[in-house]
Parts: sequence; C-alpha cells; structure tokens
Amino acid sequence: MKKFIKRFSLLTLLLGAVFIINLLWFKPFSINHFYTKLFAQFAWDSPMLLTSIGMDFKKDQLDDNSLAANEKQLALLKKAYATLEKYPREKYTGQDALSYDILQHFLK
Repeated sequence: MKKFIKRFSLLTLLLGAVFIINLLWFKPFSINHFYTKLFAQFAWDSPMLLTSIGMDFKKDQLDDNSLAANEKQLALLKKAYATLEKYPREKYTGQDALSYDILQHFLK
C-alpha cells in the first residue's frame, strides 16, 4: 500500500509540475487558463488595478507609465496575441467565441 501511495504521489507531483510549467512558459492547455494568466500578468504590473479589486499588498504604489514599462506591456500584448492565434477560433461557440473575439480585438 505504501508503494502505491508513493507512486500516486509522485505521479500527481509530476502532472502538477507539467501543468504549472505549461501554464507559465508555454501555451496553456485551456483557453480559459490563458485568459486567467493574461489577466494576472496585467494585474501584477498594475498596482492601481490590484488595489481597485481589493488586493492591497501594492497599495502604496502607482502604475509605471515610463517608456520602458510601455514597451514591456506592448511586448506582452504581442506575445499574448500570438498565443491567442494558436487557439482555433472555429472551435468556440456562444460565450466562448465572444470572449475570444473581445480579447482578440483588445490585443490588436
């Protein structure tokens, strides 16, 4: 029984690591995970946004509106647009298609 638990734990840890690595550095498996990842990236770079949604751990800071920060955000937008284009638009219907179209319009 201990052997089974160890193997199950190791398999769970391995699958979790694959999921997290894919989510953070590659195209997420689910488009909804991609939406969440993109929002988190934008929110983390905007202390004012974090404060407005009730997360006060960056409340003493303002958004960085420097040229370097704007270039960094533009690079993030371009990368996000390229990743969004990897998801097949024709696969989605209803609310999912609408979410895809809105994000695509925003990123353009």
